[in-house]
Amino acid sequence: MLEDIKSYTHLKSSRVLVVDDVDEWREYLRMFLDKYVHFIDEAKDGEEAVKRMLRARLEKKPYDLVFLDLMMPEMNGLRTLKTIRETSAISHTAVIVVTTDNYADFVKRAHELGVQGYVLKPYKGKAILDRAEEVLKKHPKYYLGRDD
Repeated sequence: MLEDIKSYTHLKSSRVLVVDDVDEWREYLRMFLDKYVHFIDEAKDGEEAVKRMLRARLEKKPYDLVFLDLMMPEMNGLRTLKTIRETSAISHTAVIVVTTDNYADFVKRAHELGVQGYVLKPYKGKAILDRAEEVLKKHPKYYLGRDD
């Protein structure tokens, strides 16, 4: 996979937030992204994710991409995505939803809420990297005041 690193130019300068209630899934995703992403952060639920996103935006170090699990207790992925899209400071952040199954209704609703893509668990390393690069390539950076 190291020979492919040059093809992930958008990932290399990106700040990514991984949101999943299961520690192992966050670690697993982080393992694939770690060598290719400028900065990775984690949140264990939707509420924590929104707080981290707002704090990062205030610090002028917003996330470029969020990997968001759909099936979480309390504030599930759809509610989290809706909150992101309704909060102007973070509404333009690119989001890829992740799920353990192809829940057609959830994925359809996520697309209606403006998600940029989705991936199924279990993750495949190159597929994750390719999807993230594809989304970042198409998604303009709105944060001109970034400090990094």
